[in-house]
Amino acid sequence: MKFPLLIASLLLFSIWSFSESGKITGLMMESQVRSNTFHKEIPANKFAVKGYIKQMYGNLPIASAIVTNSQEAISAVSDSTGYFQMIFPITDTAIYCYKIGLNEIIFKGEFKSQYLMEVDFYLQDPAVPVICTKPVVYAYNAASNFKLTIKPHGGFTFTYPKSDGDWELKTNHDGSLTNVKTEKKYPYVFWEGEGKDLDIVVERKAVEGFLIKTDTCVSFLERTLAQIGFNAKESADFITWWGPQIIQKEYALLQFLQTESYSKTIAEIDVDPNPESVLRLYMYFMPLNSAEFDFKIVEPQFEKFERTGFTIVEWGGSVIQTSKLLN
Repeated sequence: MKFPLLIASLLLFSIWSFSESGKITGLMMESQVRSNTFHKEIPANKFAVKGYIKQMYGNLPIASAIVTNSQEAISAVSDSTGYFQMIFPITDTAIYCYKIGLNEIIFKGEFKSQYLMEVDFYLQDPAVPVICTKPVVYAYNAASNFKLTIKPHGGFTFTYPKSDGDWELKTNHDGSLTNVKTEKKYPYVFWEGEGKDLDIVVERKAVEGFLIKTDTCVSFLERTLAQIGFNAKESADFITWWGPQIIQKEYALLQFLQTESYSKTIAEIDVDPNPESVLRLYMYFMPLNSAEFDFKIVEPQFEKFERTGFTIVEWGGSVIQTSKLLN
């Protein structure tokens, strides 16, 4: 689109402004600047902005969202494709994007005269819970039938085999499980649930975890899961579930909760009779647009899990789309 047409069309509507994020660059997908370039066609002391407003989950367009300045004197509304465009005075210091029922984005930065910024905004329902995604439970070498009980802190949304949280099972030599009630075989017990206040754990402005470039995620996970003590099947199940999600962005922050933290934060587990060895691993995964990060990253060291006799292994994870790291 030629800029005289852009400016002319902007002036026909209630118009206004935008800017580059002054917060932690690259965290999440609340906003993504695609370009910021000088155009002599834009009037002096004015700044043009255009882009799309989308759902954080699913990337679908959001119509009728508002983009405005702090005084709400100049504003624009996204169309059915999520598109918006505007021009605003260089004196503005913050731009706001919101829609009733969804979160608000405050976009700050140093605005430049006669620049066009192309930026996309990603809104979500702040009440949407974080999902405990695909926790699966494997069991090996039980001497007899055993009872497995899972108690997610946010409750179940799905189980397989179907259950209210109790399963009577027996282990098989091939690593599978048999549901004693139905005599059906399963590779593992699967459950999903809603998390309560799940977020990246920060202590003393440091995050214990890994900041990775996502094109290395397969080799990273292979190496890390082997260090933790996963077997080949468990690693393959984990990587084929999480790998396609991790590579959607250029970078990712990964944080692992192990057995005690898993029970305290995600779900309690009870097995009768007691297993001799238990490994529970839960991953927080935060997609990032860049590697710039205001918190110190401390990479943890793992003590390799040793399997002895009756063994329980469980893994799961959550995508963290909003975080206190953004505050």
